[in-house]
Amino acid sequence: MTEHLRAATSPAAPLPAARPLRVLIVEDSEEDAWTYQHLLRRAAPQVQCEVVSVGADAVERLRRDPPDCVLLDFNLPDMTGLEVLTEARPACAVVMLTGVGDEQVAVQALNAGAQDYVVKSTLSGPGLLRDLERAIEKYRLQRELTVSRERMQAALGSVDDALLSLDHDLNLLYLNPAAQRLLGLPEGQRTHAELTAQAAWMFGGAFLTVLRAALNSGERQGAELNAPQGVWLDARLYPGPGGLTVTLRDVTQRRQEEERLRLLESVVVHAREAVMISDAEPVTGDGPRVVYVNAAFTRMTGYTPEDILGRTPRILQGPDSDRAVLDRIRANLLSWTPVDERGAQARDFSHVRHLTA
Repeated sequence: MTEHLRAATSPAAPLPAARPLRVLIVEDSEEDAWTYQHLLRRAAPQVQCEVVSVGADAVERLRRDPPDCVLLDFNLPDMTGLEVLTEARPACAVVMLTGVGDEQVAVQALNAGAQDYVVKSTLSGPGLLRDLERAIEKYRLQRELTVSRERMQAALGSVDDALLSLDHDLNLLYLNPAAQRLLGLPEGQRTHAELTAQAAWMFGGAFLTVLRAALNSGERQGAELNAPQGVWLDARLYPGPGGLTVTLRDVTQRRQEEERLRLLESVVVHAREAVMISDAEPVTGDGPRVVYVNAAFTRMTGYTPEDILGRTPRILQGPDSDRAVLDRIRANLLSWTPVDERGAQARDFSHVRHLTA
């Protein structure tokens, strides 16, 4: 019992120490640099500080081994803090040090890539540490967002379909490379007026009504769009909170094939010769199944579509069928070779022509 109590009351193993926060201080004033270090170490003794006094050294240090955060003075002997940001493009969080009334400098710093700024006269130990930690977290989130955006851009750039993103006023926000090629538009945003001037066949006329209908209803829409040079596009429209996503797929070849099939069907339906279409396989076993016969076939054989559809063409064979002819047909079908044979059959039709698909 005593041993169990000792085990239960023994101190827990110490947790692994957190990695020290590494801060690069870029400040030409030794007094100010000492103040920043003192404030940070009082707030968090584990903070590791390194000081450089000129911009060129800061650029070299940031390129070689970026810290967790850089505390960057705007006024340096050899360059400004903005120039340090431009040259180094640091892979870490940046907090710009400014004076009272330097709001314009602060805005420029944020636009140049800094995550935050602090006014020197308002510094305190806990406050400065919170500013650095907040900047580090902001940089992490910005980096994750950038990586996510790059992955999305790579994915959208790899698809064959054209993809566009439009706002509620039908201004262009984004188009992938396939859409750039299809519409002849360079990368970048465009107003609806500019889109209409450059691609009126899509952003004006009848399709404009479809675009607006999707926005107004909030429901998905689909349409086929006739583009220049005889190109046909299948357009799908997906409304969302930010506007409209449009995908375009080239269906020109499909439409041409459908038109050829319609013409072929018209010829087959009105042909004077009997036409029967069956599956190509299986040739052995129970054999293929009939999927279509025309009116001439019914007149010639007496079999209506209801009689023969779904059944094997072998029902056309009879006792007078020439076995040698049937064997040749079978051999040719097995090798996917066209067959042209004539012979008397049981239901008194003059000939059957069977072509492999």
